[in-house]
Amino acid sequence: MNTLHAKSTCGHAAVRRYGARRRQCGNCGSTWRIRGKKRGRKAKRASARLVCAYLAHRAATIRELAKRRKEGKSSSQRALARSLAYFVRTNPEPGRDLIPRRGRLILVADAIWYYVCGKKYTIYVLLLRPRLGSEAVIWRPHLAPGHEDSKGWFAALAALPPGIQRRIGALVCDGGTGITNLAYRRGWLLQRCHFHLLAALQNYLTTGARSRQRPFALEVMRLAQSIINDPHEATARGALQAFNIIYSHTKSRGLRRVIRGLRLHWQEYRTYATHPRWHLPATSNAAESCIQCIRDLLYRCRGFRSLKQLTQWLTAFTIHKKTIRCRGKNQPNFWDKLSRE
Repeated sequence: MNTLHAKSTCGHAAVRRYGARRRQCGNCGSTWRIRGKKRGRKAKRASARLVCAYLAHRAATIRELAKRRKEGKSSSQRALARSLAYFVRTNPEPGRDLIPRRGRLILVADAIWYYVCGKKYTIYVLLLRPRLGSEAVIWRPHLAPGHEDSKGWFAALAALPPGIQRRIGALVCDGGTGITNLAYRRGWLLQRCHFHLLAALQNYLTTGARSRQRPFALEVMRLAQSIINDPHEATARGALQAFNIIYSHTKSRGLRRVIRGLRLHWQEYRTYATHPRWHLPATSNAAESCIQCIRDLLYRCRGFRSLKQLTQWLTAFTIHKKTIRCRGKNQPNFWDKLSRE
């Protein structure tokens, strides 16, 4: 039978209230709490050391972390969550102090998608590099539902402080429609990624030693390299004329689509050469490398229960990683060839 009223410890004497959470025996006058205290020592104060160790790969998995701390897996997960919240709370604006206060900036951008609670979200990655620098600052990634589009990119740019937005003068990207529209509307210099172009051509060409189309494939790749890498614009235009003949004879729809895009935007693959003072990188590999680090973190975390938790982990990654190497195009003897023209 359940107890309906509090009983005295020294018999069935009357019990009266003794504050909000205590009771007193009417017979002996002893008091007690209606809810006993939690046994053991109180929880330790939160620290950022645990989440920093996890982000630095000193603890690869939660299981390994629990084994190292000599406790259960659930206890290690709760401790890591407390450390993560403290780490993010004490660093409200990661990246702002690392960006120089003066000078023009180059934006290197890319995006990936991820599912949270059965819904698709796009993670927009923004890197900001000074015009004369070699280290790009990783800004806090922006999350938006759905596929990558212009609306998501404009929202990601709007998340930047207005002072930083006004200093951006060039964009390096993979050539997606949404991100390139951003550059056109803002009047930025646009450098399209060489790696994405060559990889797109390689998808429709076979360069293997036993391939019957190997000479044709090698010629196409050579012409593409001439257009995007040769310092002489006349050589690039000659290669472009050869591409026009290939476009009219090839039957591959995919190859025709890639060549059509190259014919239309070939000058945007050479922005690094036409504007040498910007020291633009010819690829968005810095953003790709950053995305690979994010993918590794997402794989190790093995999913998230909420969008807030994903945002916290991405912010913590940004705080911990801080910067990534992003050098300009370094073509051997490029300026010597250009000076001899």
